[in-house]
Amino acid sequence: MKGMRIALIGLCMAGVAAAADYPEGTEVIRNGSTPVHGLEEARLEEMWRAGGEDGEVIFGNIFRAEADAEGNVYLVDTQLSEVPVFSPAGEHIRTVSREGEGPGETRGPVDLTMLPDGTLGVLQRFPGKVVKVALDGTPAGEFRLGDGPGEGLNAVYTARCRGSNLFLVAQLATRTEGGQTRTWYVSRFDAEGKELARCWERVMNVDFTRPVIRESDIIDPVVFACAAGADGRVYLAPDRYRYAIHVYAPDGSLHHVIERDFEPRERNEVETGRVQSVFDVWTRQSPVPPETEVEHIATTITALYVDDRNRLWVENSRGSRIEAGETRMVYDIFDADGRFDRQVALICDANFEDDQLFRVRDDMAVLIKGSIPALYAAMAEGAQELDAEMEPEPMEVVCFQVP
Repeated sequence: MKGMRIALIGLCMAGVAAAADYPEGTEVIRNGSTPVHGLEEARLEEMWRAGGEDGEVIFGNIFRAEADAEGNVYLVDTQLSEVPVFSPAGEHIRTVSREGEGPGETRGPVDLTMLPDGTLGVLQRFPGKVVKVALDGTPAGEFRLGDGPGEGLNAVYTARCRGSNLFLVAQLATRTEGGQTRTWYVSRFDAEGKELARCWERVMNVDFTRPVIRESDIIDPVVFACAAGADGRVYLAPDRYRYAIHVYAPDGSLHHVIERDFEPRERNEVETGRVQSVFDVWTRQSPVPPETEVEHIATTITALYVDDRNRLWVENSRGSRIEAGETRMVYDIFDADGRFDRQVALICDANFEDDQLFRVRDDMAVLIKGSIPALYAAMAEGAQELDAEMEPEPMEVVCFQVP
């Protein structure tokens, strides 16, 4: 069995390598597996924590974190449809937005980001829109994707902003005979919702007459593996198995691609089991259960971040390590020219099989404990009944200073 899966890795890599087809003239910066300046370590220093079994604050399901220039942290709670705000000292200073359809309100928000006009943008997946609120919680308008007639149904998943550089990851669904066409796309927008440039898209055709639930069709890698640069560039990792970051110019054109030698990692039983548990819930609700396809190879690039020095931080499927009893997340750091400069290991008390670490500023990171099992539990209510490991613990948030 292990030999078959190793062979599968090779087949995946061969197929992806053959599929890489960049526009003519695209600069491809190829790097080896070893950084020029080796590995550095940095121990994260806890600033505050909230939630958990003994915490005064009770969270629903925290999806992501963001911070403003003063160091206040904003958390998007998709279960409670609100955004709790914490000061740099960890005080719960306010809650902005709430559940509803009125000004400043959302239902099941999935992401948030600071917008170019200084407001906070809270994303509602469907119908796809960005709800704007001032940092004191005052409603500040909204913009929707695809308001025009006949444009299909838009769902928005991710927003990233740096300075005036705002982009969204979204999906447009349109009907076809016997099925649906789903187009994932990434576009730059201004603060009022005007589309400035289309950077990337991927088209999928779904045949409703031959239903198959494929993990690879549900969430595209770019939903998580994306970042905005202060210079207007957009960074995406659209290939599930290839280590390749596509860098787009402000006009939406592909400027260059950064590659690195990398061996994909086989998923463990917990990772595949969580997905299969969700699929089991979905299929048992159908009179004719569809086939299911679970990925057995981990997605290569799982997160991107561009710092104030225009260096690209890449989190990959082999980044989580335990050494001498300490947990660390190892990032690959590429300089402004796309060269593999060094690796940095951020050390903290975490279990990265369950927890996610978000870089919210160069000097701050936020750990959301239990976010991964909570995410899968939210995808299919009742999934934890089939897999006890999917029962989420009370969610806890820990804010760290990055030295």
